Amino acid sequence: MFGTVLAQLPEVDAEADRSTEIVCMRQQQWLLLNWLAGVNESIPGDIEKETVTWVRRQVGPAAARECEAHAWVLGHPTGPVDTVVQDRNRVVRITAWSRLLAAVTCLHGDGTSAWLRRFDPSDMVEESTLAWLTGCEPPGWDPLAWPPDPRTLPEIRRKLMKFVDHPESRAEATAFLGICGLSMGPAPHGNPAAGDILADQEVQRLSKARLYFVDGDMCSVALRKATRPRATPLSAHRVPSPNGLLFFSDPVSLATPGQSDVVAAAWGLWDPDSHPDGWVRLNDADTYEPVGFAAGPHWWISLYHVQDSVMEDERDTPPLDLSDTHVVSEGQVFAPPSDAYSSQHAARVLIACWDLITQEQIGKPITDTALLTRKPTKTRADRRRGIEDDGTVRLVTVRGRAPQPSGEAGNSAVVPAQGSSIQYKHRWTVQEHSRSHCMNPRSHADSSCTHEDITILEFVKGPADAPFLRRDIVHILRKLDR
Repeated sequence: MFGTVLAQLPEVDAEADRSTEIVCMRQQQWLLLNWLAGVNESIPGDIEKETVTWVRRQVGPAAARECEAHAWVLGHPTGPVDTVVQDRNRVVRITAWSRLLAAVTCLHGDGTSAWLRRFDPSDMVEESTLAWLTGCEPPGWDPLAWPPDPRTLPEIRRKLMKFVDHPESRAEATAFLGICGLSMGPAPHGNPAAGDILADQEVQRLSKARLYFVDGDMCSVALRKATRPRATPLSAHRVPSPNGLLFFSDPVSLATPGQSDVVAAAWGLWDPDSHPDGWVRLNDADTYEPVGFAAGPHWWISLYHVQDSVMEDERDTPPLDLSDTHVVSEGQVFAPPSDAYSSQHAARVLIACWDLITQEQIGKPITDTALLTRKPTKTRADRRRGIEDDGTVRLVTVRGRAPQPSGEAGNSAVVPAQGSSIQYKHRWTVQEHSRSHCMNPRSHADSSCTHEDITILEFVKGPADAPFLRRDIVHILRKLDR
């Protein structure tokens, strides 16, 4: 339904200049504003809360937070146009309003755009409207270009910490928990100190985080690995550092329409007993329930997307904003394939990056790491701001391949050949796969051995001078008789 709403709006030409794009976005906002005003006047009850709840259930907590911030129009049907003109959050507002209208159409309409068009404004070309659409507007917010220069990652971390630690951000986190906008929080539900607890822990994680930047080739391998079941349970030694902040050169896209791409993930060792009253987690019934944890260790994962709107208070606009949070534990088995509609898919991609980086520790290295050190003067400035990490950025690439720019992963990567003691008569390509690797085969017979999840990259098998065996794979689909 979200896509249906967007399809009714004037289309922004991808090749248009900036002024034409702004005018088109104004037209979109004007139409959305009229629809929302008509909905608010004709539907009784508190539709603001139920629409935000619907968005959170269908899309996720990050989208619900954006809708909550822009749902004022449902309570102010005659909201002044000047408010829209001066507000520079054009992209996020259009997305939020479209999601709210999709929720209203599904909850109170027939689920089609025809029902929504009953609220079309009577006159779309009146002089005052045209004057507003073509008037001068502030330049707007240009989000952080992605991927960023790896040398800027320490500054991105510093700005993110400052934003998370701000009193407004702390209060905002408490409010989000109040409307079920976060998947997990301190118990009990409605705890007025919840935002402070979450912010204190996140600031501590970020201050100690080791910085990683994975290139496009690494992102491609990790994405493929995340779709396969993990061969062994998660172990502490397969997490590259106690605290980290990893940036994806290629954003992790989720299949849910309108969901922001995940571009970075922070993690840190986490103790459930850090809050004596325990923790609550959002269940499928959209309510919080107490959650228990077995013996650890545990890692708290925070997923981030690019911030695409300007803060309207005294806070400096951060480069990134929180998408969702997850907790993973040692011994956890990631057997089912990841769900591309859930932010858990991005968490699985992060865990895949952990596996690839730490595979060197078990004697099967497949990555190379280059270090970008931070100037001592800037490191000392970081110390004064409470940052404990030295600011060194680790550039991680697939071993034997040059770093790939974003969007070009795998195009120029050379498939290495692998030798064998068996005398084959042909060569063929072995596809990339995961394997449960036995670390002590001598104990394999009595099941006292240990196993590690490893990734085998695509390679060519067979003698170098043998002819290449090419076989097409044909998939046959048959209907089963029942």
